Amino acid sequence: MFLLVSSFLLFSFGLVSSQVPILENDNIRVNFAESDGDIFLGSITNLETDYTFDFEQKSAWEFVLINLNTLQEEIFTADNLNCDPADFALNNGVVGMRWNNCVIDVNNKFNVRMYVYLEGALSKWRLQVMPTLQNYSLGRIGNSIHISKDTNLDSFVALPTAAGLLVNSPETTLQDYPVWHPQQAAVQMSPYWVSNGNGLYITPLDEESTLIKQHDYDGHGTYFTVKRLYSVPNSLDPGIISTTVPYDFVIGVYEGDWYDASKLYRNWAEGTKILEKGRTETRTDIPQWWKEVDLS
Repeated sequence: MFLLVSSFLLFSFGLVSSQVPILENDNIRVNFAESDGDIFLGSITNLETDYTFDFEQKSAWEFVLINLNTLQEEIFTADNLNCDPADFALNNGVVGMRWNNCVIDVNNKFNVRMYVYLEGALSKWRLQVMPTLQNYSLGRIGNSIHISKDTNLDSFVALPTAAGLLVNSPETTLQDYPVWHPQQAAVQMSPYWVSNGNGLYITPLDEESTLIKQHDYDGHGTYFTVKRLYSVPNSLDPGIISTTVPYDFVIGVYEGDWYDASKLYRNWAEGTKILEKGRTETRTDIPQWWKEVDLS
């Protein structure tokens, strides 16, 4: 797929869509929604099972900015900022979305770009922000999704804490639950699934698995929010002109539960830089004494 980081600059918004676009292949359909000048993820359908996950019309992105006067963090989304009406463009199988002139005050504003394309049963999202800041700096930026609860089915999520945590009905049992990767989280993924066997495969694709991310999970009774926020380097520098999250955020479809999602994650992880040297037990660049260290 042509959509690499360097290709974002080549994406043209010259032909803005008058209709809300749909991305679809043989495996997955992604519908977007538009309301009151904002753009949302509307639904994702597994075309093999014909099951649809719906999403709430809430902001698709969140930024945590550092107020340089108080050194306190402040949260900004499309829901609490005045932005110009957002628009779409569809270009070579990629949906581009943009939010311009998102104003905090006369000295602090930013433009936002989000690009989405499909690969197999996965939708891949990349976020870019172009700030003009004097009194703030970028702390963390990332994607937010808000999964509507299917009231006819039980729901579950597997959190990547330590050895993993299985949560039933996260819409009502989890409130503002943050997890940091790689400090607290063993893996990056957090699959969500329902009792009829349909699941959402949710994960960043940070191949080196070293970039600091805030995972945040929050139940709201009728829906469940998942956030992935990337920690921007040099976060106290107000002069950053443009920042792009250096990996894709994935929302895909699959069948099964946490175990089936973990097999997808393992297949991906085994092809990444961090695991390209093979298993620890067979690597020759790690001394034998280190492999035999007792971790208990």
